[in-house]
Amino acid sequence: MYGVIDVFLCDVEIIIPAFKDFLEKLECIQTKLDSLTQSEKDRWLNNDKFCSLLNISHKTAQSYRDKGLVEFSQIGNKIHYRMSDIDSFLDNHKKGGFHGKFK
Repeated sequence: MYGVIDVFLCDVEIIIPAFKDFLEKLECIQTKLDSLTQSEKDRWLNNDKFCSLLNISHKTAQSYRDKGLVEFSQIGNKIHYRMSDIDSFLDNHKKGGFHGKFK
């Protein structure tokens, strides 16, 4: 006859391999998510999509380029921006919050 400890050990023997399998699958998912995140940063946007994303005019985008505020690539008269460069541009122009100045 099985005692409580025997049943517990039997359950543990079943649970541990299942848990290890779960962790392996979780690590695989994390690796895939990391690669998706990286490929998103390597994505290129044309000038229209850049302007739409930032809700700015083409003239403002031209001004940003002229001032060297945002990195871009130009092939002929087509302008392209790397998503990671857009992220850097936004980070460089981030402002702090008001922290309760309007109480």
